Amino acid sequence: MAVESATIESYFNQLEWPFERIDDKNWQTGYKGEVFTFNFYVRTDEHWLYVYVPFPVKISPAARANVCEHLMRLNYKINMAKFMLDNDGDVGLTAEVPNDKLPLGLFEDALRAVCFYMDENYAELVTLATNPDAVSSVKLPAAPQ
Repeated sequence: MAVESATIESYFNQLEWPFERIDDKNWQTGYKGEVFTFNFYVRTDEHWLYVYVPFPVKISPAARANVCEHLMRLNYKINMAKFMLDNDGDVGLTAEVPNDKLPLGLFEDALRAVCFYMDENYAELVTLATNPDAVSSVKLPAAPQ
């Protein structure tokens, strides 16, 4: 059975995590990290809880391939969350967990995962998105000829 809206709000309150209810299935909240302060969203449907952070910088067309490779390599390295491109080509970070009998600990893990990874990767993502000559920290060295 999917978790109820009241349970999500109870979890936010138990964690002393400020939030704003948008409707019965959507909430907005935020995080102040060491590098970046941002808003993000929590949404539920019948089977999943989604925690989503939109990346606030547009990707330069000339930097798109480099950013995409960087995101794919990051996704290989990180746990519980994933970077993605939405239908508009914007970057986001999401954690998706089953919401059947969702325990408080898993809810907290999903929130903290997106907060940690966005804060940790924000500065480099801005550089890569805006500078086509920037080199990703996770780019593999060129293979010897």
